[in-house]
Amino acid sequence: MQIDFHKTSDDEHTLQVRRADGSNERAALNSRSFLRHDLAHFAVELEVPLNEGYWGSVARGVAW
Repeated sequence: MQIDFHKTSDDEHTLQVRRADGSNERAALNSRSFLRHDLAHFAVELEVPLNEGYWGSVARGVAW
């Protein structure tokens, strides 16, 4: 799965995921509320590793 974060303004970012099966999702989010939270989930799940965590669920097709 590919995860892309793009700054769209000082207050918002766009999050897009592209799964191995070719499906994708995209959302515009408030950076103050979500950016650090999403990145923290990613870092912890990558390091531990947790395949059943949040990003693992998204990779399997669970909509956020």
